[in-house]
Amino acid sequence: MSECVLCDIVAGSDAAARVRDDGATLAFIPLPPATEGHVLLVPKRHARNLFDISHGDLAAVAAAAKELALWQRERLGCIGVSMFLTNEADGFQSVFHYYVHVVRRTYVWCEASPDPRRLRRGDVVVIQGPAGTGHLVMKRLVALEGDRCDEWECGDGMVPRQHGLVLSDNRARRGDSRDHGPIPLGRVVARVLRGP
Repeated sequence: MSECVLCDIVAGSDAAARVRDDGATLAFIPLPPATEGHVLLVPKRHARNLFDISHGDLAAVAAAAKELALWQRERLGCIGVSMFLTNEADGFQSVFHYYVHVVRRTYVWCEASPDPRRLRRGDVVVIQGPAGTGHLVMKRLVALEGDRCDEWECGDGMVPRQHGLVLSDNRARRGDSRDHGPIPLGRVVARVLRGP
């Protein structure tokens, strides 16, 4: 075992659901995946992040990402593909080996501007991100007014009136009520009715 979990996966000492291996890069399904169709793509040679990766390895990852996206479109019937990466802790990188998320996208049916009184525990909701960012994020609503915050590691006390607690389905990822506490239900802009 090395100090890098992705190097261990590349070496085969950690189990992974491998999707594509071209000799220079490896694509695999992370456990747990953030969503259906989520694949991580890594160079086999360790590089901490975008700042450190060689031009040759970066080109290999870019070419592999295109092939992976084409495969997802042709074989899985997606309507689009999202690719993103993070760099350094302040850029939300959590594993310090260069990797790209490749996520197939399909239609998601939503109810826009849902009545907060109709929201239920377990609903997947789209909320306005932190103030001033303009971001929209998708999270699971796990608690409502009157529920205990500490049951979800979201602070002490009770969820206030017209607020809720939201968590990422991938609990290792943050940016949810564990970091920001209860959110006003007025920030919910949509409720997911049916996924892909």
